[in-house]
Amino acid sequence: MELAEMGSVRWEDVDDVEGVARLVALQDPEGGRLLEECWPEVMSLEDMGLYGEAAYECRKMLEVSERPQVYRLVALEHVVCAERARAVLLGRECVDDDPSDPDRHRVLGDVHFDLECYGDAARAYQRAVELGAGDAGLLLSLGLCHALLGDYGRAAVWHGRALAADPESEDSLHEISWAYHRLGCSSKAIAVLERSLALEADPGCAECRGRLAATYRAHGRHAEAEAADRQPARPWGRRRSEQKVTAGRGRVP
Repeated sequence: MELAEMGSVRWEDVDDVEGVARLVALQDPEGGRLLEECWPEVMSLEDMGLYGEAAYECRKMLEVSERPQVYRLVALEHVVCAERARAVLLGRECVDDDPSDPDRHRVLGDVHFDLECYGDAARAYQRAVELGAGDAGLLLSLGLCHALLGDYGRAAVWHGRALAADPESEDSLHEISWAYHRLGCSSKAIAVLERSLALEADPGCAECRGRLAATYRAHGRHAEAEAADRQPARPWGRRRSEQKVTAGRGRVP
């Protein structure tokens, strides 16, 4: 991604070190360079199992920039290094720097999500929405929190809003179909699953086929069930909700 394109990027486009460094470099070229140079040392220490040292080294990134995306990288590194209390503290410090910035509440939400504190994560994401954020990724994360808390009604509402924000999001389609399935709304689940599979943009949509076949069969649509069964399928289940935010870094504890 060219620097000229970084002014209005989505949050998820800058969740790696290179993207964050380029974003910082828009206003501080030297700071962006320092961020990129810091990360290999962090990864080297982590690979050697020196997690405390890796977390300490990572915190030096905040001396270069205190943008929320930098806080996010540093806080999630502390999650990876099993420093739970420090990770939450960093998330709260990020919010305290500017409580009116929705991205800072999102950082705190991501930290809580990775720590499997889904109620706290939902509250942080909700605050980000209240402050004006409304991209599909944020709305999907909020829906996932409610799904993981067992509130599939609220999950379906937020997944629906995520889908409205990005009508071709395979993640949103998959998650809302799962919520409808758990709510017993089979006809809605079928409609969403069919729409998801019709996109043919994501091989992961094959996860939907087993549930789709079973739902067809329950409604007496046996020919369609058999056709779905003939397609390669993995077991039915949520995709993103089985992953941690840190998966985007390629480093899951």
